[in-house]
Amino acid sequence: MANNAELDYENQLLEGPDGPDPAVVPIHPSLYAPSSCRNCGQREENGTVWPLPGGGHALLLQVEMVAPRELILEGRSCVTCVGEVYYITRHLRDEALAGSGGDTPFHHAARTGNLRMVYYLIKFLLDLEGAAHGVRIRALKKAVRRRNDRDETALHTAVGAGDNAIVELLMWAHPELGQMTCLDISPIYQAVSLGREDIAEAMRDISQNFATALSYSGPNGQNALHAAVLQKGDMTRMILGWNNLLAEGKDENGSTPLHFAVSMGDPRPLLIICWYPIRRLGEAVSSVTQILGADPSLAYERDKEGLFPVHVAAMTNKKYSIGILLNRCPGCLGLRDNQGRTFLHVAVQRKAGSVVQYVCRTPEFAPILNVQDNNGNTALHLAVNAQDLSILSHLLRNREVLLNLKNNESQTALDLAKSRIREGFYFAGALVTITDRDEVMFLQNPDKVIYRTLVRVGAQHGCFRWSKLTATPAGLVETEKRKEDDLESAKMGDSSRTLGIGSVLIASVSFTAAVARPPGGSGADNNTTARSSANWHFDAFMVADALAFIFASAATIGLMYSGMAMVKLGFRRVHFNFCLFLLWTAVKCFVAAFALGVYMVLAPVAPPATAITIFAFCSLVVISRYVQDLYIRRFLAGVLCARKGFWTWLKLTVPNILLLLLFEFWPFAVIFLWAAPSTRKHVWLH
Repeated sequence: MANNAELDYENQLLEGPDGPDPAVVPIHPSLYAPSSCRNCGQREENGTVWPLPGGGHALLLQVEMVAPRELILEGRSCVTCVGEVYYITRHLRDEALAGSGGDTPFHHAARTGNLRMVYYLIKFLLDLEGAAHGVRIRALKKAVRRRNDRDETALHTAVGAGDNAIVELLMWAHPELGQMTCLDISPIYQAVSLGREDIAEAMRDISQNFATALSYSGPNGQNALHAAVLQKGDMTRMILGWNNLLAEGKDENGSTPLHFAVSMGDPRPLLIICWYPIRRLGEAVSSVTQILGADPSLAYERDKEGLFPVHVAAMTNKKYSIGILLNRCPGCLGLRDNQGRTFLHVAVQRKAGSVVQYVCRTPEFAPILNVQDNNGNTALHLAVNAQDLSILSHLLRNREVLLNLKNNESQTALDLAKSRIREGFYFAGALVTITDRDEVMFLQNPDKVIYRTLVRVGAQHGCFRWSKLTATPAGLVETEKRKEDDLESAKMGDSSRTLGIGSVLIASVSFTAAVARPPGGSGADNNTTARSSANWHFDAFMVADALAFIFASAATIGLMYSGMAMVKLGFRRVHFNFCLFLLWTAVKCFVAAFALGVYMVLAPVAPPATAITIFAFCSLVVISRYVQDLYIRRFLAGVLCARKGFWTWLKLTVPNILLLLLFEFWPFAVIFLWAAPSTRKHVWLH
C-alpha cells in the first residue's frame, strides 16, 4: 500500500497543475495517515478529506463575521480550519497580518512543517468556484510566490526548514519558484549550502520535468557550486553534472569555486598516510579533483587580489589541496600573485607550517625555494619577519635555501633579523657568554633566537654599517622618547610587583621554618631532639632554608628599587635583572628545603627509595623553567644538524648544557657539600 501511494505521488508530481485534471493535487504518502487538528481537535481518519464537508458556502457564512486580525494560523491542519483561513483571507488575496513579518499562510505552513495546510490551501485555490482553469492556475501561482518582509517566498522558507515534501508540493504548484531569489539567494543555493542534497535534487527534477529554468545564484556573485564544494558527500559532483559551466563562475572577489574548494581542503587526513591506491581514491572524490576534471584551466585563474587557487590553499594551510593542484597542473608551481609571491611566500607569511614543511621536504619544489617577490624578499626573509621559529626551522633544514640573498633594500635575512631585535626591556632569559659568537640560549624571545640561529648556520650581514640596522629612526622626537620611557617604566613596575609577591612569600615561609622546632622537639625528650638534629639531612635542611631566606630577602629589597619610578630607568633594569637571579636561586633553595624537610619526617619509617622519589619530583620545579628552552631546541637541533652536521651540533650543544647545569644546580652543590662532613653528634641547645 505504501509503495502504491509513493508511486501515485511521483506520477502526480509529473503532471502539474496544468494537467488534465487540475483538481488532482499530489498526495504525499504521509497524508494518508490519520491526523488530528491541533486547532479544533477534529480527526481525519482516512487521510485527506475533500471536498469540504457541508460545502464552501456554509463555511463562508460562518467566517464572514471573523476579522482578519483575529485569525490564528497555529495548528490548523484539518480541511475545515484551513478552509477558514482561505475564506477569511479572501482566497489568500489579503495582505499579511500586522506583526507577522509579512508571512502568508503558505510561509507559516512551510516554517512549521504543516504539509496538510499547504495541501489544502492548494486544493482550495485550484477548486475556485466559478473560475476558469487559467484563472485558477494564476491565482495559485500568485499566492505561492508572494514574499514576506525578508523577501522570502514560501519555497525559501520550506527549504530553510528542511521539509522536502512541502518543497516538492510548492515546486509542483509553481515550477518557476526555483528562479526566484531572496537577497540574491536562489532556493537551490540555499538547499546546497544547508547540505540538503535531497531537496536540491527534488527541485532539479521538477524543474526539468516542466522544462523551466532553475537559478543557481547565490550571495555576493556566488553560485551553487561555490556552496557545494564546502559540503561533504557528492554535492560537488551532482552540481557539476547539472551544469559544469558553474565551475567558471566568479563571485564579487573574483573567486571561482576552485578557490573555495582548495581553501576547504579534503576532510580525509588519514588518506595522506594511507596506501597509494587508497590515497588516489581519496583524490578522485575530492572537490578539487572534480572541478579540475571539469576545467583544468581554472587552476590558472586569479581573483581580484591576484591570488591563484594554489595561493589560497597555502593561505589556509591545505597541503593536500596543493598536492592535487600540482599533480594535475604542474604549471601552478611557479605562479605568482600581484606582489610577485609564490605560494611558498604566502604560506610563510600566513604561518602555514604544514605547507612550508611539505615544500621543504619535497625535492620537486626546489625551484621556488629562493624565488624573490617584488620587494626582493625570499621565503627566508619573510620567515624572519614573521618571527616564527617553526617556519624558519623548516626552511633552514633544507640546504637548497640560500642564506645571503639580498632584497630590494640590500638586506640579507641576517640583517633583517638584526633589525627585528626589539629595543627596551623584554624578557630574554639569562645569557652566559662562551665566545663572541656563541651563547647559551634559553627562555629567549624569538627575535634573539632567530638572530643567533642564523649566525650559527653561517648567515652573513650585507654591506651595512651596523648602526643603520639598530639606530633610532631619525623622525623620533624627544616627546616620543619620553613616551617610550614611560612605557618601559610601567612595564618595569608591573613586573617588579609580580615578582615581589613571590619573593616575600618565600622569605616568610623560610623564616617560619627556621625558627620552628625540629621534629620531635615538642613533647619529646632531649635525646629524641638531639637525634633528630644530628643527621646530615637536618644540616642540609637548615642550610637550604637559610639560603632561601637570604636570597629571597635580597631579591625583595632589589625589587623595591626596580619598582620605584624615582630611580633612573637604567639602574632599575640592573636591579631587576640581578633580582631575577636571586629570586630563582631562592626558589631552588626553597625546593631543596621542602624535599629535605619531607625526608626528615619520613626517614625513620620510609625506605631509601622514598627519598629518591621525593627529590625526583621536586626537581620538576627546576625543570619547568626550561619548557620554552626545550621547545626552542627541538627546532634548532634539526637546523644545526642539517646545516653543520651532527658533530658540530654536538660540539655546540654539550658545552651549553654543561654550563646550564652548573648555572642551575650550584645551590644544590653548596647545600649538600656543606652538610656532607656533618657526621658528628649534635645536641640541640635550648
